[in-house]
Amino acid sequence: MRQMLGGLLSGFVVGGLGLVVASIVFFDGIQSFDWCPDNRWQVGWRAALVGGVGGSLVGICVGWLRLRRSQSLRRLAYTESAEFIEKADDRLVEQVKTLFGMLGATSLRDVMKQVDADRHTSCWVGDLSEVEAGDGRPMTLKTVAVFHRAGLSFPQFILQPKRWTLNVGAALIGLEEIRFVGRESFTEAYFLSSSVEPQVMQLFDAKVLDHFGARVGFKIGSDGDWLVVASPQRKHLSAEARKRFSIQAREILQLFVAASRDVDTTVVQYETSPTSGGLRKLMPAAVTDADIERFLSEAVPRSVPKQIARPHLVGPFVSAIFGGVFSLVSLFSIPVSFFAPFEVALLVGGIPIVPGGVLLWNAWRLRTKRLRLLSHGEIVPGRIQSVTRATAESSTTRYRVELRYEAQGMPTIGFTRVPGEVMDEVWDAQKQDRQIQLIFDPQLPRHCLLTRQLSTSRGGHPSTR
Repeated sequence: MRQMLGGLLSGFVVGGLGLVVASIVFFDGIQSFDWCPDNRWQVGWRAALVGGVGGSLVGICVGWLRLRRSQSLRRLAYTESAEFIEKADDRLVEQVKTLFGMLGATSLRDVMKQVDADRHTSCWVGDLSEVEAGDGRPMTLKTVAVFHRAGLSFPQFILQPKRWTLNVGAALIGLEEIRFVGRESFTEAYFLSSSVEPQVMQLFDAKVLDHFGARVGFKIGSDGDWLVVASPQRKHLSAEARKRFSIQAREILQLFVAASRDVDTTVVQYETSPTSGGLRKLMPAAVTDADIERFLSEAVPRSVPKQIARPHLVGPFVSAIFGGVFSLVSLFSIPVSFFAPFEVALLVGGIPIVPGGVLLWNAWRLRTKRLRLLSHGEIVPGRIQSVTRATAESSTTRYRVELRYEAQGMPTIGFTRVPGEVMDEVWDAQKQDRQIQLIFDPQLPRHCLLTRQLSTSRGGHPSTR
């Protein structure tokens, strides 16, 4: 019933507002009809009623279709002896995002979870929805199968259907494609990228290349004991289609498991993409865990290197840009003062200078606050109090992590926003109730940062790590 109620309410709102706007905009055109009142707002109220009723009927139909699909998926889970989960937890979603190199806000719903009899393999099959990074408007809809198999060690790779936008993006960031000589059907259909090219070329043996050369459209991501497979169809599959896809995904898993037995794990790993290619020349230098250890071991006040400070100064930098733009706009009051009254020129210059000044002050405040945390911060152990989803930005999903620690001998509760790609350690620490290292500002004890957030060794696109 939840689907039908949601469809009814959304249909009523969308239909009512849509018809109200249309009736007000085209009032002059419909005023000639006998049934049309003379008052524009009376037309709007009638349009709202008619549009709301019509939209509600359409919404109920859409909700009924969603309800039928949900019930059929539940029946499928029951017949397959699987657990049905309406919404996957954040940890599984972040794992899928990492394996696929996804950047948009992502959700995984209507999930069927199965654990094999040997207890070594777990499988989640569900509906993946992603809002494309940068515009927040169109959505990528896929049904995916996520596998976790203990004891495996797949090399990291992403296999995805080839398209011109992918080629352009790879050229911009300097991401190289792995090609196989004499395998034109595979090369024309798929784009394969990895940070460990020698191992991936061993994994993609003749059987794997033949399999995907004859089957176009799959998207696959892998790293360690995880493998995720996305269906070729750009939609959420029905129950019958999901069952067929689940069988196909398990065949793909077994194919890679068999091929991984011949992979030489002693091959030296290296990045296939040159660090100086494309837009990477504009990116800050990587910060390793060893760099962070050396930085934190320095005496206070520490000297903050640019590559460590830069990721934490993005917010102040953006605020300074907007403040500068508003301040420059206020300069138009100078030429305006020559041909307009002084009051008008003062208004033209005063309106933008106020938000400009506030933004510039905020940029200075944030920069000072964050640099002081890095240079004068004290390092203490803490425990995870709670984790909640904070924001779904275009680049990553962020989580609000509340921490409990001692600051200057006093029990303190602080919080920080942590990107999804470093949340594994946070979830592990919360589950095991163990301590995690953090740094806090002595002047603002509630202002803290996980030391793990200072490193970039796990950030970025998986294929460029």
